[in-house]
Amino acid sequence: MVTPLLSIHILGAGRSAFLEFLRNLTPCFLFASVALFLSVRLDFNRVDLSNWAPTFAFIVCALVSAFAFFANLSAFLDSALGPNQRLERAARRLRLRGAHPRRIAAALLVLKLRMQPGVVVQVLVAFLVVNAALYGGVFASAGAVVAALKNGLR
Repeated sequence: MVTPLLSIHILGAGRSAFLEFLRNLTPCFLFASVALFLSVRLDFNRVDLSNWAPTFAFIVCALVSAFAFFANLSAFLDSALGPNQRLERAARRLRLRGAHPRRIAAALLVLKLRMQPGVVVQVLVAFLVVNAALYGGVFASAGAVVAALKNGLR
């Protein structure tokens, strides 16, 4: 007998992907903290070429953080929703027929719901996990920067 809790993919077969997602958040928020710390000294209201090094470091850290988060997010969501050859074949057929991307997405959503009606719960759980991780990391990064600035680190 399968309990409803274990039927959620990230608590069953997708458990390792879920834990990897959480583990990979650390570098994302480390770079976000450094970018936030560097942004305190920057003046975004005017262009100042004499301050190019901190500005460049800020931009690099912010971009690395954003790209790392979205790469980690896409890997997690691929695993959370589970691979499916039937969906891939349907998408390929629709693309070959010249269907609009929105129409392809809608058709795949309907097909996925027909194949696995419980996927709505999995998507909701994945959405909640991602948002909790994102907001928790942002608040932790902001807290670390505020603490560093209060302690005189500049």
